[in-house]
Amino acid sequence: MFKHTDYSPYEVKQLHEAMANSRAKEGQSPQAPTDQGESAAPQEAAAPPEAAAPSESATPAQAPAPGITPAQQKLMEIAPRIYLFEGLTAAEVLKIVKNVRFLRFGPGELLFSQGDLNQEMYFLLSGRLEVKASTDTTARRRTTTTVGKIDPGNIVGEMAFVTHRPRSATAISAVDKTTAIGFEIDEDALSEETTFIFLQLYINISSGLADKLERCNTLLLKR
Repeated sequence: MFKHTDYSPYEVKQLHEAMANSRAKEGQSPQAPTDQGESAAPQEAAAPPEAAAPSESATPAQAPAPGITPAQQKLMEIAPRIYLFEGLTAAEVLKIVKNVRFLRFGPGELLFSQGDLNQEMYFLLSGRLEVKASTDTTARRRTTTTVGKIDPGNIVGEMAFVTHRPRSATAISAVDKTTAIGFEIDEDALSEETTFIFLQLYINISSGLADKLERCNTLLLKR
């Protein structure tokens, strides 16, 4: 056994060159030493081929799968940023969502109106939304109040899914080029296989709505 300090710098260089020549004779490319250690943690989802170089650690689940629409693929990528899907894998998310689509809105355009019966949810990709509620939906002179603003990275519309009641507020695009991903939870997908997925989903929704309620209470106290 020898120590590296037993050799002069010139002798060490000769040893490296000899090892490189030996690899070349065996059909191997000389490899430079690396100090990277463990590979970096994966990002939110696999980047498109043009956005990142392929990695040895990439798995088939990270690549676009046959039969997956661009909107579904985008939802899989951003799922880790959506509180509804915390603790779920991208594959598990796809098992319980349906009607996934890209949406674009101009200033003043509606995502949904107070009283609507649909249960679609929206994850805001860009732009800004205003949430407004009317105190009396039957009166001729309604009093409409802005009850919240939604910035990119947030979700809106989940309350209708939980309650199965008409929308309690109206969501309006506040700026130009507001983009979102719309999707619904497929309750028909509930089965023995997906029981845990739905359980985690409802836990996440309960936690998220509790946080929103707390923020609303804080704002009311400041008025």
